[in-house]
Amino acid sequence: MGTRHCCALAGIIALGAGCTDPRSRPGPPTVEVTLEAGHTINSPGSILGSIYAYDEHGLDSIVVSIHSADERLIGDSTFFSSDPFETTRPLIWQVPAGMSTGTGIQVVVRVTSYIGFAAADTVFAAVGGTLR
Repeated sequence: MGTRHCCALAGIIALGAGCTDPRSRPGPPTVEVTLEAGHTINSPGSILGSIYAYDEHGLDSIVVSIHSADERLIGDSTFFSSDPFETTRPLIWQVPAGMSTGTGIQVVVRVTSYIGFAAADTVFAAVGGTLR
């Protein structure tokens, strides 16, 4: 390979290296919703589980939304963590009477960081059991 080609190759490598940034890029928060193993959802009854959220830039809010297929159970709640970076909190939601066995329930937990990134986790369950 000639000197001209080696210089051109070295220039391209230097250009490519200049485009990389050694700093990590901010990303969305970590969020995980888990339903309690072995817990049967009854009507009336409750949905039990836990919510884990983490963000290295800080947690702004946690929004829990619940929706059943028959629309008898619709609701949402917003939480603010006492720890600005990481939290684990219980998920407890009351299920009204009159829902049929097998009615699907969707639980969505959406976490927003202080810098505006958001992430969500969704679990599915049913009255009379869980369908993860």
